[in-house]
Amino acid sequence: MESGFIELKLDCSEETRNGPAAGEVVFANNAIAAGRHIHLRSGSKAEQELSINCDLLRQCSLGDGADVSFLVGGHKFHAHRAVLAAGSPAFRDLFFGPAAAAASMDGIRVEGVKPETFRFLLRYMYAGALPGDHDEIGGAPTAEMLRNLVAAADAYGMERLKLACAQKLWDYVSAETVAATLGFAMAHDCPELKKKCMDFLTKEENLCRAALSEGYVQLMQSFPSVLDELRARLCSGLQSSDYKDFCSLF
Repeated sequence: MESGFIELKLDCSEETRNGPAAGEVVFANNAIAAGRHIHLRSGSKAEQELSINCDLLRQCSLGDGADVSFLVGGHKFHAHRAVLAAGSPAFRDLFFGPAAAAASMDGIRVEGVKPETFRFLLRYMYAGALPGDHDEIGGAPTAEMLRNLVAAADAYGMERLKLACAQKLWDYVSAETVAATLGFAMAHDCPELKKKCMDFLTKEENLCRAALSEGYVQLMQSFPSVLDELRARLCSGLQSSDYKDFCSLF
């Protein structure tokens, strides 16, 4: 390991394919760094809170007053330890626990997180913004982006962000993807997302289509307990002979 760096390893997902160029200093929010603003009703409480958050985020983007930096996949992010510690128990332990002395050095190397995902984590901690909330701070999120954020939020102990992204992830569920989404929900302890997936699978048409997907086979191999839950919920509501035959395979 290079001198002056510590490593912060997390078990998240694969590298973003279309992230910033390697070595680029990444702004936490390019729109706010450029001085653009999100307009709300003048004088409203939301406007005042957003103004404060945008000021903080602009400081993060420009590095003003930053007292910690992160290297994520070759990209450098500046931040403020107090803000990060307030938003994540993992950062609180890092900055104010036994590792505090090492963490004060310039450049914490983060492994297992995409640069784009880390940028959204910072943006959420500084401004409470989610992907797709406003045109000024990103377009519609992809399912991959949301999965990455759920995984990272789970690793950093950011429960509100994890729940919000898991709720958005449900919008992408179909018969072809529900099994993979259910496995993901179980792996990252997302009970509400899991319940929605289970409810979806208890419908005859959905289950028959989902059972043909690759994700369904992987789900049953990785989480065999799902089989017992499905069997218990299905056997009381059989509707057709074909469905009975299918259920007998459980």
